[in-house]
Amino acid sequence: MLVYSHLSIPKSPLLSDIEELLSDFQELGIFQRYGTYCLLINSLLVHCLRDRAHSATLAQCYAVLESPSHRYFLGHQDFVRAEQLAGHVACIVKHRNHADQTHTLVDFGLGNLQKMTPMAPQVVATTMHRRASYLASITLKPNLHLTWWKVNQIPNLDEEFRAQASILNQLIAELQSFQQQRRPHGLHQCYPKLANHRLPSRLDSM
Repeated sequence: MLVYSHLSIPKSPLLSDIEELLSDFQELGIFQRYGTYCLLINSLLVHCLRDRAHSATLAQCYAVLESPSHRYFLGHQDFVRAEQLAGHVACIVKHRNHADQTHTLVDFGLGNLQKMTPMAPQVVATTMHRRASYLASITLKPNLHLTWWKVNQIPNLDEEFRAQASILNQLIAELQSFQQQRRPHGLHQCYPKLANHRLPSRLDSM
């Protein structure tokens, strides 16, 4: 099944790399298994983009999808369960052209938002608003807007980084192997060990 993505940035090396990674993640089944783990999947994305010479980092935030009749929150501290982290993590990329001080927000980890409503994409790339109080905002269709809001510090985020480090390293190795081979096999065919791996349940909020 194709991943619902919304890429609204100009044609560029960054866009080409995002499209390639989107295809690779989809081919390996990474979205299917880890698309709700924003910390894990966007950490993997940051690693891959840095490997392609992009200046990428993680940003702490929460996201809101709004229509005239509904509002969906992802990672807001007032709308998480006791075992969930109060926050969302997205990827920020500075453009290669240093004269251009704009940045791009890339988010591969919107799976929990998509669980709430099929109107939400799994993947977004959009230009950030430098002087706005929010990180980025995008119009997905008329009267449907997705906005990422800044937060200062997600509680226990460092602990979660440590908890998911081993599976992140394994994913990096498996992805690199796949990219070297460039054979169109699914995750369960190529990497049965990884397909059976489970993350700590407390990461479900990410």
